Amino acid sequence: MQDWVDEVLTGEADVSDLIPVNAAPTKANAELLANRLSFIESEFIEPEKNALAVRSVDSHLYPAVVDPALVGTYSPLANSGAGFVWDEVLEYRVWCHPERGAPPQGDDYHIAFATYPEALAFSVRTPGSEEPLALVLQWESIDEPTAMSDMLRSQHRFETQPRWMGDRTGVFDLERLLAPGTGRGEASGR
Repeated sequence: MQDWVDEVLTGEADVSDLIPVNAAPTKANAELLANRLSFIESEFIEPEKNALAVRSVDSHLYPAVVDPALVGTYSPLANSGAGFVWDEVLEYRVWCHPERGAPPQGDDYHIAFATYPEALAFSVRTPGSEEPLALVLQWESIDEPTAMSDMLRSQHRFETQPRWMGDRTGVFDLERLLAPGTGRGEASGR
């Protein structure tokens, strides 16, 4: 039916080879049908597609936040990170951009969530929003370029793509990763 609307609105009056529409091929009828098709798309088709996408998220792949009571209290300012080395998820964030259609609240802003599925559902249904990010905490981080003995420093918070966070079946140990014998913490000898 959208083809019929497009043909009529572009001035092509020959709609005989398209799905029959029980209306004269006039601009007024095409606009009415376009409004109905848009309504069906926005109210029925898109929400169902979005609901299917959200229902298909395996929440076990995305860890729970360390303290749900603190979600939404963290500073919006954060570094960006690759996501493999992290210790705790603080919150899931969806950044919203009013200039792209998000509800206006001044400048760009984020909404915080305790679970990835909640963040994804909000992201999918909110115009002008980004895909969810995870705000994570590293207990120890690498401060490059320094000597190996000076590599560990204090806690570090950063945002990362949840899909980059990797499988977290155990606690990650940065010192063990960099220890001699692992191939990662040894000097190259060159």
